[in-house]
Amino acid sequence: MTLCIDKINGPTAQADIYGTDAIEFCLDTPINFQNLSTSNGGSEIVNYYWNFGDGDVSYAFEPTHSYDQPGTYTVSLTVVNNCNCSDRYEFTVKIINKPNVTINCPSVVCENDDIQTYTVDDCGGSWQIEGGTVVGSTATSVDVIWNQVDALGFGYVSYRSECTCPFWTTVKIPVIKQSGTIQGEATLCVGEQGLYSLPQWPTTNFVWTLTPTNGGADLIFTDQRNQVYVEGVAPGLYDLVCNYTNTLLGCTGSAAIRIQVVNGTVITSNQADEFCSSSGTKTYTTTSSAVVNWELIKNNATVATSSGITFSYNFPQGGVYTLTATAAGGCSGEPKVINVTQTPATPTGTITGEIKVCTGVPYDYSFNNTVANTTLVWEVLPAGSGTFQGDNTGNNVTIVFTSAITTVRVKRVGLDGLGCQSGWLNKAVSQILLAPAITSSSSIYCPSSQSTFTVNLNGITPDLLEWSVIPANFGNVIAGINGSTVTVSWNEISTNPQGTLRLRVKKCNLDQNFDTTINLYQPPTLTLNAPTQICYGSALNLNLTAPGVTSGTVTWDFGNGITQTTPFNAGGNYTFNNPYNNTTGSNINQTITATLNSPNGCNYSPEAVDTVIVFPRTVITISPGYYYEVCPTSYPAFTLSANAVAGVGVTVGYQWFEGGTPIPGATGSTYTISNATQGTTPQGTYYVQATDSNGCVVNSQNIVVIADCGTPPPCVISPAPNLTLSAGWNTCGTITATASYAGTPIS
Repeated sequence: MTLCIDKINGPTAQADIYGTDAIEFCLDTPINFQNLSTSNGGSEIVNYYWNFGDGDVSYAFEPTHSYDQPGTYTVSLTVVNNCNCSDRYEFTVKIINKPNVTINCPSVVCENDDIQTYTVDDCGGSWQIEGGTVVGSTATSVDVIWNQVDALGFGYVSYRSECTCPFWTTVKIPVIKQSGTIQGEATLCVGEQGLYSLPQWPTTNFVWTLTPTNGGADLIFTDQRNQVYVEGVAPGLYDLVCNYTNTLLGCTGSAAIRIQVVNGTVITSNQADEFCSSSGTKTYTTTSSAVVNWELIKNNATVATSSGITFSYNFPQGGVYTLTATAAGGCSGEPKVINVTQTPATPTGTITGEIKVCTGVPYDYSFNNTVANTTLVWEVLPAGSGTFQGDNTGNNVTIVFTSAITTVRVKRVGLDGLGCQSGWLNKAVSQILLAPAITSSSSIYCPSSQSTFTVNLNGITPDLLEWSVIPANFGNVIAGINGSTVTVSWNEISTNPQGTLRLRVKKCNLDQNFDTTINLYQPPTLTLNAPTQICYGSALNLNLTAPGVTSGTVTWDFGNGITQTTPFNAGGNYTFNNPYNNTTGSNINQTITATLNSPNGCNYSPEAVDTVIVFPRTVITISPGYYYEVCPTSYPAFTLSANAVAGVGVTVGYQWFEGGTPIPGATGSTYTISNATQGTTPQGTYYVQATDSNGCVVNSQNIVVIADCGTPPPCVISPAPNLTLSAGWNTCGTITATASYAGTPIS
């Protein structure tokens, strides 16, 4: 059931006091209360309730009241319209303990009639007139012609005494206007009643007429002769006229008002009056297609207003809305009631279920719906990419997919008649594609070794994993045959160093093999390059190449019983201190063997050999072979001689050095140190460098010359040394001598 409610404005209560702005009065002073209340665009006010604060009340439109006790009183006016809407207004008046003043001869008068005289029985005071012209006055009387009365039809005489009541005392004078003013709205809506009135003049007869009398407007009389109602029945212009006569004075007058009756607005729209929130912008207009003032109300609060021919709103929240369209003149017509059902919130979070699926296999998906009065509806996109086993509603569904890439989505749907739907929550789903990534613990596979392999299936849980080696004699799976990590033992190479590690993966209806080619490492081929010949004291530079080898050690056998092990150098170059000392006097051929141990971690030991000619060692000595001490300014010449004491062939060249620097021209087997050769700087370290016939270069021992011009102290050896000397042939051409002594010299 839909209940239409017409929301109207309540009345506004307002009151004042005629003829004065004062709020202070004397005892028993008549106070004329002015009713300024309005209907505020709502229905007509039908009840007035005055409470004077002293226990007295009145239901008159504008009462007159006096107080017989001093004090401050709260005056309230409560007004009620015919929809029982009410409003209240309050103000205060203060009454002092002073006697009032009575103004004599206040009664109804005719406008512009004879001079009226008002008097007081008092000591005298001040007069004020509102609505008339004073033509004469004394301290106790005033003469007035009422020729300036306002539209309300009353004048006011006020007096303030100089000896009794110090406040203004005002009397209200009814003045029959020759041309009155009818109070009421100039525009009426069809079906609406308007109150029209003239002043409530005493002893006055009012005759009301409404033209034309075609039934477009009805005249309704009340128990107050100065008031009538006009009800608009059909649009048009109507003249309301009142002719009135004061039966006491005989003066007459008339008043008229033209009333326009207009149709109320009728709101139309191309959509239903009941829909879901946030379901798009709704647009409304009126049958008149005229500019109107729009107001949208929800829960007695205005949510939107605008002015124009149309009104648009997107209704983001559910609820009951009232839309009014008020045309010029205030006619709003029947309001439109709009029922908006709240759209459920879009699901948030995660849909539970697989993101990698096989076609043709059922999968369960779920989402916990916590919103009351809604259910979940599921869908698979694109259409036809999956089918539901059973219903596609509820917290749990089962889907069988038919295509590779798809989307599973869910939304909330209201359980009311409209079935308002939320937005979608999506979950991307793709078909399982077997693309395992296999990694190995080894980069080189050695025969008779083990390797570990691991497979990454990118989150897919397989139905079966199975590892194997092809051919069967190539190796064996020794651990993890059905696991993600497998250990394989490789056999020795039989005929072919290449084999296959196979991984079989089964998932759903997929059964695929993935092969990894294995190349067993074969022994490398070594090449050793040694120098053709080598002199004593020269470094031994060798080059060993082993293509493809990156690790291992090399054991060197120099053929003379000396061996040395070094890390393998992929660059191939090796330098050793000369391991040879040929003292035979002739050339010796030596064989060098290089053994590569565990190349690239494999259990191999390949070898390479080369030969080198070792020249005999040449020994050069200088004689005399002792140190010299000379005075640089005067010393005798002395000669140093070079002697070849061992070697092959002849010495083909000499070069003498002093302080490590070649002595120019000193290229003979002897060198004389004299003033002619060294001048006054004979001191230094001397040696000779000889080149033998094999091109081998050798150095002699050092001869040290010391500069000292002093007299050496006598040398006394005590006790005399006991020296023993022994000698013998060591090898062909070499004598070894040994000297020893006993005792310790003390001076």
